This record gives sequence, C-alpha cells and structure tokens, in this order.
Amino acid sequence: MGLCVAPIDCIVTLQDSGKWPDDVEAMRKLSAALYLCMANCLNGDQAEEEEAAQLKFVAKAFPDHIQVLGLGYAFRVRIWNEREVRLLRQQKRKPEADALELARFHRAQHTAAISALAHKFPSMGEALRLCKQWTCVHFLAAHAASVDGEPRAGGGADGLSEEAVELLVAHCYTSALPFAPPATPLAGFLRFLWLLASTDWEVSALIVDLSVASEDGSRMTSQAYRECQDAAEQARCAGGQSRRPVPVCLCTPADQGGVRWTQHGLSPMLWGRAVALARDAVCFAGRGLARGKQAPLWASLERRVSDFDVVIRLKAGASLLKVNGLGAQAFKNTRRKLQASLLVGLSPVHQLLRRLREAYGRYALFWADALHADTIAVLWLPHHSSGGALSVAHAENTFPLVISEVGGSGEVGGGYVVPDFVTMLCGFKRLGEGLVSDVEVLPGARVVQ
Repeated sequence: MGLCVAPIDCIVTLQDSGKWPDDVEAMRKLSAALYLCMANCLNGDQAEEEEAAQLKFVAKAFPDHIQVLGLGYAFRVRIWNEREVRLLRQQKRKPEADALELARFHRAQHTAAISALAHKFPSMGEALRLCKQWTCVHFLAAHAASVDGEPRAGGGADGLSEEAVELLVAHCYTSALPFAPPATPLAGFLRFLWLLASTDWEVSALIVDLSVASEDGSRMTSQAYRECQDAAEQARCAGGQSRRPVPVCLCTPADQGGVRWTQHGLSPMLWGRAVALARDAVCFAGRGLARGKQAPLWASLERRVSDFDVVIRLKAGASLLKVNGLGAQAFKNTRRKLQASLLVGLSPVHQLLRRLREAYGRYALFWADALHADTIAVLWLPHHSSGGALSVAHAENTFPLVISEVGGSGEVGGGYVVPDFVTMLCGFKRLGEGLVSDVEVLPGARVVQ
C-alpha cells in the first residue's frame, strides 16, 4: 500500500463572463479542459537530471480537480465560478448548489479570515494547534475526508469541524474583554477550554467578530450583533422543527445564523461531552496552576478512552497514517514512481469508519482519532443493548433468547433477541482486515458474554 497523503485544498476563482455556457454539464467539461491545460503547463518538459526534477511539479488532471505534487506537499486545485451555483439553483438542485458553495466559496473565505487573524495575533496559530489536538485525542473532531473528490464542508456526520474550532479560538482573541488577548499559545488554549466550560450554550449564541483583522480595523456594530442574535434564534427554531437540533450557533458577519459549520454532524450528545471534558480540564488545570505546576494542563491533551466500551487498535505505519508533508526525500524518485506510490486524499481510517457505521450503526457509535489515525472508539447504544422483539429486517448481529411466544389468544408471536456482541466484535476485526491490529473490550463495557 502506498503512502496516504492529505492534500492541501486550493481554490482558483475565475471571473464570471457571458462566454461561460449556460449548462452545468458544459461548464464542468470546460473546467475539465482548463485542468488539462494547467496540468500541461505545470508539468513542462521532462527533466532528465535529478536536481532539476526536484524543482518540477508533478501535475495530473481529473474531471473535477487537478492534483499537484511539489514543494514537498500535495495540492488539490479546484475552480470556483458562481455561475455554476446559480445554474444549479435554477434547475432546483439546491442541496448540490449549497454543498458546492460551502466547499469552494465559504470555506475559502473562512480560511482567509482566520489567516488574517493569525497574522494579527502571533500566538493564535499555535493555540489553534493545541485546541485541535485536544478535540482529536478526545474523539470530538470530525474526520476529514473526501467524497468523490470533493472536500467535505462544514464537518461530516461525526464530530466538530475544524472551522468550528477555529471560530471558538478566534472569539477568545477578538472578544477577550475584560482581559487582554492571549499572549501565549498556552493562554489561548486555556481561554478556549474556559469558553467551552463557562458558556450557557443552550440559550446563548456565540458571535465572532472576524472583521477585527480587516484593513480598516472596524468592528461589528450593535445592530449587526442584534441581527446575529435574531438569526441564531430562528436557526434554532428551524432546527427543532426539522428534528435536527443545533447544539451551538457560531455567528459571524458572513453567517448570521451561526449554523454553517455546526448543523451537519455535530450532535447535542457530542457537544455535551465536549463541554463536560472542558469543565474537567479547567478544574484539573486550575488546581495544578494554583500550585505552580503545568503538568495537569498538559495531561488534558492525553487520550482518555475510559468513557467508551470498545477500542479498535489500528496498525501503525507511514502507509496508514495521514501525513501533512511529503518531504524532499520523496521527490528523489522518478515521476512515474512518485505517482504510483502516493495515494492522495485517501484515508483508510475514514473508509473503515464509514463501513463500521454502515454495518453496525444500529447498535453502536464509532469515532476515530483524526490526528493520530490509530484508534477507533466504540460506544454501544443503550436502547439496543437490552434487546427487543425479533425482526427479520434486523435479525443480523442478534442472538435469540426466545424463539417464539404464545399470546393470550393462542397465536404464536415473534421471539425475543439480544445483540450478539461477540459476533460484532469479531466482525469489527474482519471488516478491517489488514488495518485492525486488535479489538479491546474495556472494563465496565456493556457486553453480553
């Protein structure tokens, strides 16, 4: 298996023009032709000498993006044109249009705003890394993945997105009163934990003023704050009516409702666990800092699996982990060998996580460590752990206790079954054959022997 590399997503914005076709498929064919031209320009002439080859890019065009290997990294470049979104909405393909706009426009705008803030506050970049590490080691972070070549926007269906974490940290710097903005990464991490632990998220909407880093340095007006609060309240009501509750609203000038990065994938249960972990970390770190020790604070960055029932251990190795950079050593190979050995955008852990949820999602919840990619935590669902009536549609992974029951009228009814945990544990390892090294049942797990 080749080296799995996480690509850096890049967006190329093209000016809208009447020369663009008025058909979605024609626009995509034209974009594919542009990808081919860009790949040819980047590849250039085949270099014969090894030193010259290291300075060249290796580009490969796909129907919906161009993949570029160079400078020690893997880049995935896509074209953004607002006309395609308008055409999709005219064809009443609103979900597809919203997903495209979120992935290729709003995500790029969000990244630019956070980058500007990181330049204004020097410690923010490292504080972000600490906060994201905390969410990953506690199985709170959404596992980044690509679906049909398109990056997942707004989080998947499994956790807290990176954009949401960035907005929480940005609030600690832009609205630090009555304190000064954090001057060190450790202070920024503590403010992040305190924000999670002290805010009443059920009634409060967090308003993040990203305009602080603008060129004129202007701030949001009081009218803009009121508009964000009203929009967040409407978003919560809409989420309750659609049976998709929004656990937290992170409002910005560009997203007054505050649900762009939290309405997909962040469940109230997971958000409640994040708040509870933050409160424990703040209490534990406060006692340690009062004694002049920082060890309790760093201990909050250690993985804790005692809250789960089962832990699936994955094999370690460079071919199975998400790698941020390729390194200069990788480019000493020839172009053909380089393209054959790299699997850009493929995440074996996410693929295994998706298959586990499809096969056993009725009986358990699954989360993966998105940072180390070496552990999947499993939590049995309590409403299915006690068993229930026999159902042909859900007979798989169950064990019969009573084959049939005789009712008061003498009719024979369905039997009673309980989940077959042992078979499912074996199925976890069989489903991840070659990737799973061990399946460990933790003490106190709800497992029927």
